[in-house]
Amino acid sequence: MRYVRCHIFYLLGTTLFVDKSTAYLHAKYLPLLQNFDQIGNYSWGSACTAHLYMSMCRASWYDCKEMDGPLDLLFAWA
Repeated sequence: MRYVRCHIFYLLGTTLFVDKSTAYLHAKYLPLLQNFDQIGNYSWGSACTAHLYMSMCRASWYDCKEMDGPLDLLFAWA
């Protein structure tokens, strides 16, 4: 069970909620794995889409040079 939680935590930080630094995973995702039985009931798609829209909003700033976020989702939609 511990390895499954570690793998899900890795997927959250590197695939679904990506940021520009790939060196670490943010600890804000740890409480999501606390109640392991409820993980399937979370709305991961809407959270991922909201994160993508927030990243696109930040990318529209005049001083932004890169975009982060789940770009695979954006490519699939396009």
